[in-house]
Amino acid sequence: MSERVTLSVLLICVIRIGAIRGKANQTGSCVDPPRLQNGYPSITDNQTTFAVNSRVLYRCNPGYIMPERSVPFVNCRADSTWSLFRFSCKGKSCDHPGEILNGYFSPVQFTFGNKIQYFCDPGFSLIGPMFRYCQVDGWSDRKPVCDPITCLEPPIIDHGKISSIIQQWEVGAVARYLCADSYSLIGEESIFCTKTGEWSAEAPKCKVVECLRPDSIPNGQVVSGYGSKHKYQDTVTYRCDEYFEMVGKSTIKCREDGTFEDVPACKPIPGCPQPKRISNFMVHMTLKRRYRYGESIGFTCHRGYRIVGQNPIVCKENGFFEEPPSCRLAQCDHPPELPGARIAYSYLRSFRIGHRTQYYCLYGYQRESSAPNYITCQDNLTWSEPLFKCVAKDCGFPEDIPNGTYVASSHSFGSIVTYTCDVGFVSFGRAVRRCTLQGWTGNLPICQRE
Repeated sequence: MSERVTLSVLLICVIRIGAIRGKANQTGSCVDPPRLQNGYPSITDNQTTFAVNSRVLYRCNPGYIMPERSVPFVNCRADSTWSLFRFSCKGKSCDHPGEILNGYFSPVQFTFGNKIQYFCDPGFSLIGPMFRYCQVDGWSDRKPVCDPITCLEPPIIDHGKISSIIQQWEVGAVARYLCADSYSLIGEESIFCTKTGEWSAEAPKCKVVECLRPDSIPNGQVVSGYGSKHKYQDTVTYRCDEYFEMVGKSTIKCREDGTFEDVPACKPIPGCPQPKRISNFMVHMTLKRRYRYGESIGFTCHRGYRIVGQNPIVCKENGFFEEPPSCRLAQCDHPPELPGARIAYSYLRSFRIGHRTQYYCLYGYQRESSAPNYITCQDNLTWSEPLFKCVAKDCGFPEDIPNGTYVASSHSFGSIVTYTCDVGFVSFGRAVRRCTLQGWTGNLPICQRE
């Protein structure tokens, strides 16, 4: 029991000595409080060291604030280091800057140090500052305004008027001019107010303009605008005679100075004479005495003939047609060979369209039906399909014989059947029969017991 008390006393003494030594070691210090973004330590300028367990209070720069319930200080720890930040300084927010009529702003960021830019809708101009900044005490400057862009009153013209008058000529407004009777409007009939505040064009003029009838042209004629006098922008239209082409504009206008634009001229067309005729042909158009450059003629041969060469032919730049085609006798190739048949009049060598080639069945063959026994040379120079067929004479299956068998290659014309008697039997009669036009030859053999 006394030993336990002694040990307890010793343990208490060791703990007290350790605590005294710990207090003695707290003699370090911290220097240079850490930097805080958008903030600063609240210390005097000549304070450079800080005792262990001392605190340094931080404040935010103007325009920045700490979140509520922040603990804005750091501690100097026993190891001479500063505790970590548990707070931050964030930019304060400005109130909504307010919308502007006929405009907008961008971007939508309302924190300290940011700026917004104002824009006006098309047809409006910005009056006031283009930029505003979020400052410590709120937004800089006052909101700008967007005023309509307007043009000055459209010019007044002599002998004319504006069809409608409005109070304010804003962007897009149109001024339309009219001239008094007998006056022509020279220039743009309508002008409009642009986004720069200027009119789109100069105002037109009202002027008396009269043009005399223009000259006639050789090898041509007037097709519209027959009057003897014409007003500004009146037109006269010309057409050239056959085999002549126009040089210049076919329609000319009366100009502001009282004269017409230059009249056109009609010059002979480089062309081709009618091509030479070819035999056995027809053309797709009425043949003319002369053809323009680029015109074409197409040919068709009479039935029984086929066209050979270029078709259609074109009038070339040198004044001549291409070489015309020719119509040659159209015929089919030699008729085809058909199974079991031969060609009648096989000595023929010419087979024109419409020609019929007849066939006869070979010996031992016969027509399968009463269909026509010919084929025809068609318009496309091919032979028609044959409707008939020559098939070999069929004698049917040979008859069986008692006490014997037979072997036959087939039962069509020319085939042979051979009879054999069973073992113990002998044959009396012909053992071989042939298929002919009249059927199987001979009588059936007989097999008798030996």
